[in-house]
Amino acid sequence: ISIPRIHVLQHYHEAIELFGAPNGLSTSIVESKHIHAVKRPYQRSNKNEETAQVLLVNQQQDKLA
Repeated sequence: ISIPRIHVLQHYHEAIELFGAPNGLSTSIVESKHIHAVKRPYQRSNKNEETAQVLLVNQQQDKLA
Protein backbone atom coordinates (compact mmCIF):
# COMPACT_ATOMS: atom_id res chain seq x y z
CA ILE A 1 0.00 0.00 0.00
CA SER A 2 1.50 3.31 -0.98
CA ILE A 3 1.44 6.23 1.44
CA PRO A 4 0.00 8.77 -1.07
CA ARG A 5 -3.05 6.56 -1.61
CA ILE A 6 -3.68 6.36 2.12
CA HIS A 7 -3.25 10.13 2.36
CA VAL A 8 -5.86 10.73 -0.37
CA LEU A 9 -8.43 8.70 1.58
CA GLN A 10 -8.29 11.30 4.33
CA HIS A 11 -9.70 13.90 1.91
CA TYR A 12 -12.58 11.83 0.47
CA HIS A 13 -15.09 12.78 3.16
CA GLU A 14 -14.48 16.50 2.71
CA ALA A 15 -14.54 16.30 -1.09
CA ILE A 16 -17.84 14.39 -1.10
CA GLU A 17 -19.40 16.97 1.21
CA LEU A 18 -18.20 19.82 -1.04
CA PHE A 19 -18.82 18.34 -4.49
CA GLY A 20 -21.22 15.43 -4.03
CA ALA A 21 -20.69 11.80 -4.95
CA PRO A 22 -18.02 11.02 -7.55
CA ASN A 23 -19.24 10.23 -11.07
CA GLY A 24 -20.33 6.63 -11.38
CA LEU A 25 -21.10 6.15 -7.70
CA SER A 26 -24.66 7.41 -7.63
CA THR A 27 -27.19 4.76 -6.60
CA SER A 28 -30.26 6.54 -7.94
CA ILE A 29 -30.22 4.68 -11.28
CA VAL A 30 -29.85 1.29 -9.58
CA GLU A 31 -32.61 2.10 -7.09
CA SER A 32 -34.92 3.16 -9.90
CA LYS A 33 -34.28 -0.08 -11.81
CA HIS A 34 -34.87 -2.08 -8.62
CA ILE A 35 -38.23 -0.39 -8.06
CA HIS A 36 -39.39 -1.11 -11.61
CA ALA A 37 -38.01 -4.65 -11.79
CA VAL A 38 -38.72 -5.95 -8.29
CA LYS A 39 -40.81 -3.78 -5.99
CA ARG A 40 -43.72 -2.95 -8.29
CA PRO A 41 -44.15 -6.49 -9.65
CA TYR A 42 -43.96 -7.86 -6.07
CA GLN A 43 -46.68 -5.45 -4.94
CA ARG A 44 -48.91 -6.65 -7.79
CA SER A 45 -48.32 -10.33 -6.97
CA ASN A 46 -50.62 -12.30 -4.69
CA LYS A 47 -47.58 -13.13 -2.47
CA ASN A 48 -47.90 -16.83 -3.34
CA GLU A 49 -44.78 -17.98 -5.22
CA GLU A 50 -43.93 -14.31 -5.65
CA THR A 51 -40.51 -14.95 -7.23
CA ALA A 52 -42.08 -16.75 -10.17
CA GLN A 53 -44.66 -14.01 -10.57
CA VAL A 54 -42.03 -11.24 -10.49
CA LEU A 55 -39.93 -13.07 -13.09
CA LEU A 56 -42.98 -13.56 -15.30
CA VAL A 57 -43.85 -9.86 -15.13
CA ASN A 58 -40.27 -8.94 -16.04
CA GLN A 59 -40.30 -11.35 -19.00
CA GLN A 60 -43.55 -9.84 -20.23
CA GLN A 61 -42.18 -6.32 -19.91
CA ASP A 62 -39.04 -7.30 -21.81
CA LYS A 63 -41.14 -8.61 -24.69
CA LEU A 64 -43.06 -5.32 -24.84
CA ALA A 65 -39.90 -3.19 -24.88
